[in-house]
Amino acid sequence: MNESNPPFIDATALPHWTSSLPRADLDPAALGPDLGAPCFKGFWRASELNPTRALLMHQRIEEDAALEHEPLRACFSSATPPLPEPDASVVGAWAPRRSVRAFSDQAIELADLSALLWPMARRQDGGRGLASGGGKYPLQVHVIGWRVGSEGVVLPPSIQGYDSLSHGLTPIGAAPAWSRLKPILGVDMNEPAAVLVVTAQAGPHVTKYGERGGRFMLLEAGSWLGAWQAQTARMGLGGLVIGAFQDRALLRELGHHVSGRGQAPEDAASEHVIAAVYALGWPAP
Repeated sequence: MNESNPPFIDATALPHWTSSLPRADLDPAALGPDLGAPCFKGFWRASELNPTRALLMHQRIEEDAALEHEPLRACFSSATPPLPEPDASVVGAWAPRRSVRAFSDQAIELADLSALLWPMARRQDGGRGLASGGGKYPLQVHVIGWRVGSEGVVLPPSIQGYDSLSHGLTPIGAAPAWSRLKPILGVDMNEPAAVLVVTAQAGPHVTKYGERGGRFMLLEAGSWLGAWQAQTARMGLGGLVIGAFQDRALLRELGHHVSGRGQAPEDAASEHVIAAVYALGWPAP
C-alpha cells in the first residue's frame, strides 16, 4: 500500500493517477473515457431505474411514508443568538417556493421559459450565469411542452432542445401524451404545462477529473434545479423536482439523438444520461 494515499485505495493499481509514468500513459484521450474513469459507468448503471426497479423503489417510499420521522438535527449545538433577520425582499422571494403536484390548465408563456433558461445561456465572455467545473458545460435541456403559449396563443405540444448559444429553442418532435409519460416519470399528478429534462454527457468532466467528474456533473445539475426553483417562486409558477424517472425509457421519448437508436455508445462517457427533471406550470387553485 502506498502510505501517502488514503488506506481505502491503492494508487499503484491506477496508472493514470501516478506521476512516475510517461505522459502518454497519463493522457486521458489515449486511455479512453472508460479507462480514465472506470467506475463511472458502474455507478450510473447501479442507480438507473427500469420498470422493476421503479416498482421496488415506490414500495420503499410507501413503507417509509408509514413511519414517523423527525427532521435530522445538526451535528453541532444550537446557534445562540440567531443570525440577523434577512431583508424582507429576500424572505418574500422565497416564501412562495413549494413543491407543486397539482397544476391548472393555464399555459405558460415563452417569456417564462426564457427567464428560466437564461442562466444557462452563453454570455459574450463565454461564461454562463451558472458555474460549471472546468467550464465544460456537459448539460443540455430538453423542453417537453404541452401548454406553452406565445402572445396568448398556445403552441402545439412538442419537444424542443434549448440552444445556449442563441438562447433559443430547436424543434425536435411532438410531445408524448401525458398518460404515456407519467408512468415513465414515476409521478401521480395531472399534466404540467411543461417538463424540463436535463441530459448530460460525462465525457468532458470524467476526461479531466476522472471519477470525481461524475460528482461535478451532478453538482451542476443540482445548481440548475436550485435556480429553477428560485425563479418559479419569483414568477408565481409552481414546480416539482422529479427523481423517480425510468432513465432509458425517458431517453427514448426525447428522441434518437440522445437514445442512440437503442445501440450502446462506444464508451460510457459519450453516452447521454438523464441528470435532472423539473415539471412546472401554474399551480391549481
